Amino acid sequence: MGKLILIMMLIFAVAPLERYLAQENSPDKPQTLAESLDAIKKFRGELIRENYDAASESEEFMRVVVQKVAERAKEYASFFPIDKVQSADLMKLARLYIEAGQCGEARAAVHRRLALPGLSETQKADLLLESIDVALGSKSPEGCEKILDQVDDAVRQLEAMGDDFLLQRVTAYRTASIAYSKDKDRLEKASNRYVELYKKLSPAQRSSNLRFGVYKAYINLSGIYAARGEDDRVKDAFREGVQLLSGDPDAASTLGILKYDQGRYELPGKKAAPIEAEYWINRKSDTKPLTLTGKVTLIEFTAHWCVPCKESYPKLMRLHEKYAKRGFQIVLATTLYGYFGKDKNLLPEQEIAANKKYYADELKLPFKVAIKTPVARDSAGPGGDKNARAYFAQAIPQFVVVDRKGVIRYVSAEWNPQTESHLASIIEATLDRSGD
Repeated sequence: MGKLILIMMLIFAVAPLERYLAQENSPDKPQTLAESLDAIKKFRGELIRENYDAASESEEFMRVVVQKVAERAKEYASFFPIDKVQSADLMKLARLYIEAGQCGEARAAVHRRLALPGLSETQKADLLLESIDVALGSKSPEGCEKILDQVDDAVRQLEAMGDDFLLQRVTAYRTASIAYSKDKDRLEKASNRYVELYKKLSPAQRSSNLRFGVYKAYINLSGIYAARGEDDRVKDAFREGVQLLSGDPDAASTLGILKYDQGRYELPGKKAAPIEAEYWINRKSDTKPLTLTGKVTLIEFTAHWCVPCKESYPKLMRLHEKYAKRGFQIVLATTLYGYFGKDKNLLPEQEIAANKKYYADELKLPFKVAIKTPVARDSAGPGGDKNARAYFAQAIPQFVVVDRKGVIRYVSAEWNPQTESHLASIIEATLDRSGD
């Protein structure tokens, strides 16, 4: 029965896409690689835009979109044999191959471009940077298992070019870190190296984008250390980042964001702020703050539009079923955004009704859901309400574990396949520590 339900869900999720494709006229054959890339971008956007509800609610739908885009990109790529493509267009061909999920062919196009004679060192450096950006377009794992090797190879070649190309090397690690987001070992090394090279840049070379790269590097490192339970290294990373940016008068905004995130990781050991809300789901209608004492509490800062948040709910249900009888509770904290799905400019009561239908009726979550009004309409979102600011929530989902005495024991803004088991171990230890 369970398999039948899953199959039916997938059919209904994908059906709008299939209807759209059936109605679509055959596309004109693009005449150039640039036209092909533009057509692929337009095709993807139309698929998602015309099927917004399915796109926002179904991970399977997005996989089908990737598949359909790859099929069309593969068709377009067949119009341009690699040996017939002019050198100036080889990187465009590589991008088209990436869209098609043909990452081996993409690497071949990149290597062919780099192997052509007559390149200056500056041209070579720029092409190596572009090859990293090309790799970022990979959306399909099929045939792309080794695409990070292209990134690694470009980084190694740029490193070998020395400090005459310092700016390109720094930029390479900034971009490579995005490609390495799911490979923690690579990400840690790239983030550390980025900081090392950034320190060598002159003030004139330190652009706003590269300053923000410093922020991202320390966020990457703190997330990696936090997942390992290395709390002291997390704090040290933030202090180093703050010190590095503090001497730069043009880094004030980036420094402010870094300090805000630093506050999140300074929370463990401090008293948990009560959760406030004008509106509650699964709680009596009074608006008294929820004091986090008496039970071990897991807070998740979330939003109706947040895809990884939605992915987390079945895992949270397992934690609830496993630990609720031992004095454990889960609380979701969100805010008003003024919209829900395609519905814009909603009044608070309309958005509350949509939230109730989503969390309680559709997802059937038994957790208390706190819905706080934002500090100001133009600051709605993570960090935009009193609860979020009390816990320095910005990226979501964010998780906070509070013990029975109301003391914060753990904070993380990471969501990955290991998060559930890691939270379970934290909750277990907190329950035991609380005298279960």
